[in-house]
Parts: sequence; structure tokens; C-alpha cells
Amino acid sequence: MDFFKDERIFFSAGINNKSRILVRRNLNKRIKAIAPFLALDSDPYPVLLNHKIYWIVDAYTSSDRYPLVEPIKLTKEGKQKRFNYARNSVKIIIDAYNGSVDFYIVDQEDPIISTYRRIYPGLFKELSAMPIAFIKHLSYPKAWFTLQMNLYARFHQTDPVIFYQQSEALELASMDEKPVEPYFLTLDLDEFPGEEIEDKDKFVLVSPMSPLGRENLDSIAIAGCLTANHCKEHYQDDIYIYKFPKQIQVEGLPTLKIRETERASEVMILVPDRR
Repeated sequence: MDFFKDERIFFSAGINNKSRILVRRNLNKRIKAIAPFLALDSDPYPVLLNHKIYWIVDAYTSSDRYPLVEPIKLTKEGKQKRFNYARNSVKIIIDAYNGSVDFYIVDQEDPIISTYRRIYPGLFKELSAMPIAFIKHLSYPKAWFTLQMNLYARFHQTDPVIFYQQSEALELASMDEKPVEPYFLTLDLDEFPGEEIEDKDKFVLVSPMSPLGRENLDSIAIAGCLTANHCKEHYQDDIYIYKFPKQIQVEGLPTLKIRETERASEVMILVPDRR
């Protein structure tokens, strides 16, 4: 067969009527063969349901022709991509056993994915068609949130004078002189704004933000499927920013680390060595 570049497949004694040919077993290659116009997240995650393994992959639409928007340059696999519009519009579910691929649209307001849906009828499914068991496993993509927070750090300044001076610019909070990328936590959102939350424990992304060039905290951003009606039978992601009052200086991550180290030392002194 030309695809395998090996004619011996026709003459092998190890092949019988139960043999199967597995083609494009790599997740990205399999998806790209079907929808090459989608950009794929670099962190797919497995889900175990009904004794079967599935892979969930986040996919993005993008363009470099959105008017009056500053472009972003990202390097992936040695290739540089330039864009000024992007949406996390699609969640892809792949059956790890039989290789079936399902594309679900999670952003109905994205005009690019709406266009592709009309070009390729039958390829994309509505999110309402996704089994509820999968919806409960959907998570906010980390790389996407990191990009959003890096942009928010500058463009949250809506006052023209403040934006020009960059006097309230932010950055990802740092630890050991390195920025702390967003990380996953399970939080009890008992006091979350909005409607009453029945399932208070949420698996969310957290990103502490600091004023540019300073160690204290300015705010904490949380991303994920946060409100109860969004997470039970359908999915909609949210980002909430908890800003600290300006008159209160909240200790940053380096100071908290020092305090925890001191506390641990005190515990070690109080607890006798039983060896």
C-alpha cells in the first residue's frame, strides 16, 4: 500500500480476517487530516468514562486580518504564527479505541467557525448534542487563559491617560523571579457572585496578578465553568477577576513563601524527632 510505503503488508503471514489497520494514531495528525483549518491546543487530556478512554482536545479559530487590533506572534513547533483574532470555539472528543472524532461548537458567536460549519455541513455538532458525562469533564485551556491574562495585564486600563502612562499595568505574579503561569485548583466557591451554587467545589484555573515590577498582589483571576446552570447540562466558560482594594497592600507570592517557610521551621522545632 502506498500509504504505508511497504508492499509486504500483502504477503505477511501474521495478517488474518481479524486484523485491523490503524491509521493516523497521533491525535493532532488525525484531527488535522479532518480539519486542517483549526489550531490545536498543546495539552489534550484523557477522560475515563464507562471503562473507555477518550481524549478531549481544545481547538481554536484565528485570523490575522481583524481591523485595528495589535497582532500577537507565537512560536509553536519552530513555526511562528501571527494573529490578532482567536476564539476557543471547538471541543474535540476522540475515542481512544476506535479513533472516532467528534467536533462540538462551544462558541456560537464566532463568525469563523459558523462559516466553516456552513462549508462542511455535518462535520460540527452543537454542544447540546454532547453527552452530559463529557460536559462535566470539560476544562478551561491553560495556554488560552495564559494568553488572555497577559493581554488583560495591559488592556484592562480603559482610561486613555492611564493607558498611555501604563501606570496601572499588571503582570503575572512572580515566584523566584519567574512568572507563575495559571494553575488548576479545586475551590469552594461558596461566596461566588450571581446565582446560588449547588455544586460549590469547582475545578478552575487561577492566575494571581501583580502590579508591573512589584511583588504585592493586585488581583486574582479565576477561569472555568463556574456557575451551576452552566456546568450541569451545558457548558459555558467564565472569567472572574477579584480585585483587591487599592488602599490595602496584599502580600505577594514571595512574601507568602517566606512566611510558610518560617512556619514550617517552627513546626519542625515543636515536633520532637522520634527516630
